[in-house]
Amino acid sequence: MAPVQNELENLVLLDSIAGPTPGICVLPQFEGYIDYFGYSSTASGWLLCGWISSAWRIEDAKQIRVCFQRKIVSGDFITVSLRRPDLGERGRGMLLFISTTEQHDLGALISVEITFDDRSYRVSPTSSVRCLTAERIEAASFGELSRARLGKDRDRLAMLIARGDDMMCDPSQVVAGSIDSFAYCELARGWLFRGRVTCSWEADEGPDSAAVRFERGEIAGTPISLFHSCDDLDGRGLGLVLYVRGDGRDLGSLVSIELRRGESSSTIEGSRAIKRNSDEQIRGVAALTEQAQSGPARNTLRNLLARQPWRGADTLAALSDSVHLHFDEVICCPPDGMVLIGWFLARPGRVLTMTIRGQNGSAPLDFKRAIRSDRPDVIQNFGAERGFNDVRCGFILFVPYHYSAGDRSYVEIETDLGEVAFKPLSEPKLEGTAAVKRLAGDFDLAYDDLARAFDQTIGPALLRINRHRLARQPQIKEVEFGEVTAAPRFSLVIPVYGRIDLIEPQLALFSIHPPVCEYEFIYVLDDPPKRCEAERLFDSVYRRFRIPFRALFLEDNVGFGRASNFGLRSTNGRYVCFLNSDVFPRTADWLERLAAQLTKNPSLGAIGPLLLYEDDSIQHQGMTYKRLPELGNWLFCDHPGKGRRQSSDSGLRHCVAITGACMVMERDLAQEMGGFNEEYLNDFEDADLCLRLHERGLGCAVDLSVELYHLERKSHPGSAKTWSRNITLYNAWLHNRLWEQAIVSRLSPAISRSLPEAPALAEQKTA
Repeated sequence: MAPVQNELENLVLLDSIAGPTPGICVLPQFEGYIDYFGYSSTASGWLLCGWISSAWRIEDAKQIRVCFQRKIVSGDFITVSLRRPDLGERGRGMLLFISTTEQHDLGALISVEITFDDRSYRVSPTSSVRCLTAERIEAASFGELSRARLGKDRDRLAMLIARGDDMMCDPSQVVAGSIDSFAYCELARGWLFRGRVTCSWEADEGPDSAAVRFERGEIAGTPISLFHSCDDLDGRGLGLVLYVRGDGRDLGSLVSIELRRGESSSTIEGSRAIKRNSDEQIRGVAALTEQAQSGPARNTLRNLLARQPWRGADTLAALSDSVHLHFDEVICCPPDGMVLIGWFLARPGRVLTMTIRGQNGSAPLDFKRAIRSDRPDVIQNFGAERGFNDVRCGFILFVPYHYSAGDRSYVEIETDLGEVAFKPLSEPKLEGTAAVKRLAGDFDLAYDDLARAFDQTIGPALLRINRHRLARQPQIKEVEFGEVTAAPRFSLVIPVYGRIDLIEPQLALFSIHPPVCEYEFIYVLDDPPKRCEAERLFDSVYRRFRIPFRALFLEDNVGFGRASNFGLRSTNGRYVCFLNSDVFPRTADWLERLAAQLTKNPSLGAIGPLLLYEDDSIQHQGMTYKRLPELGNWLFCDHPGKGRRQSSDSGLRHCVAITGACMVMERDLAQEMGGFNEEYLNDFEDADLCLRLHERGLGCAVDLSVELYHLERKSHPGSAKTWSRNITLYNAWLHNRLWEQAIVSRLSPAISRSLPEAPALAEQKTA
């Protein structure tokens, strides 16, 4: 193609071919040049590369016409802005694409007419303009695209040019630079990369995400990127410093880094990068950081590189912004949990992460999962004078961290400025029952807050604390009062806690209604501080009522379920009766009549009597379930007819569950079932055992013709309202996580129909 001779000839030729565009003022001036062009058979259109005056943005073009010697070509077009440092402030690089099938017999390129709003400008070819073959124009355009600013038009054009090549159909395959070295920086908790980019990035518009591909894995996240001048690129690119957060796993050699901004991406080659040690890389990056343009990214990266290791001191006060963190209690939840109770004050968005670290690893502190509480004392005595007024700054947080004795663990606090500070953790002091009471007594929640709080914090914590408590086998001392029969028909297991004085009226009534056959009484004292008092009482009641019994004295308080199971292991009778110490007989043959029903109805696994209050109103005649929306919408055991006068009904009443206050089973079956589930804390153990019987095809029933008195809860001393309520809620949470689906779906249709339909629940996690 012959080069264009002069500008005047161009104007004459263009006007003679088509004349000026109607309604558009065409100015006889040249606002740039075309360096080379060619027709792409793959993309089906003309590609033209050159530059345009910096007074205009090529992306704002409304129309483009390519003027050849014998014809003007127009159509759908794509414009891409290119980086051209050689032009300085004079102009901007551009790559144009005009979709058309016209490619033959057009003559020489005269000019390109570009319309912006109401004006059109002509861009002429240079005197050395080149017309390239399809293969060469496509290759050259790919090279130009590697220097283009990321954007949808860049990606569209890349895909058009490459759509015939499966290996290049992804715009991210347009290689836009390379990485020279990389290293993991332990103190910065991330990877540092040094390299260069040809893609046109603005200093204040770096990538908003990065995907780093290694030989044996990937990391991804929001990067910190800095660009600096690089002499050996001759203005065709920039030096790059990149930080991507990640762990220090050995992932092998670097393969590539994909940088994204919005929906656009570019790839940086990494196969030739050298892996360096952390100190060497930090020194190199620190030097380059000083060359980068000042701004938030540079300041953050400088803070990351300047971090100091943990040396055992509280360094929160050294942070640029005010951050305050205090722990009132640290509770260990073996084997792999910890609860932090305290308060936290900081400006919104200032703290990026908080992490527990120690000799056993690390774990994040996710305050989105914490139970928040009001702490007016903190605001009044500390926060207000420092500008804080959020009274809801208290928290209870479960952290999946394995603590062991002597672990000098601490919390690492990272801010949005890249700074880091440390807060030492005190050694956990509470365990077992003391830990349970401290945790259960520190919150007051209802409705939807309950399910989330127990799923994420209270449930996992109490479950672990209780399991650790149960792992300890307490010493048990057995004492006989009188001569206990060696071959009893019935064994009565009676756990005792708190109100040990109830043993006296219970045995007194048994002496008035003496058993008609051989009984074995086993009292299990689950209240170690009252052992001396109990021994004196046991001796006294035996002397007065002459009913032989055995007493098991437990070294530790273990709870109703486990105390009953210890008693079960000591039984010798064919039948076992689990009995509360506040349940009293009305007749002498009550136990024989209940056992007869088990013999008569082999499909029954457990049976109980009708239990009455002292005024003869109903306390228990079987249990079903009822949802309580105000308490997590969980299923709670319900006692139909409770508090009402007795009806004329008699015989067996089949139930979903019966109370453990008086429950009779065959001893072999009870032992085979493992007794009560010990993971509960004094509630729902009886319902759980009944549901396990249902799973085995065995039912539960109440014999309405057998009556006993039950004072209900009189055997338990008064306790703090919050602590007692929250322990009941924990048991309800555990019971629902174990059995809700079975209660609603797998049990008999009659049971399912009796339950109100549950509204949608939040995602549940079984501990």
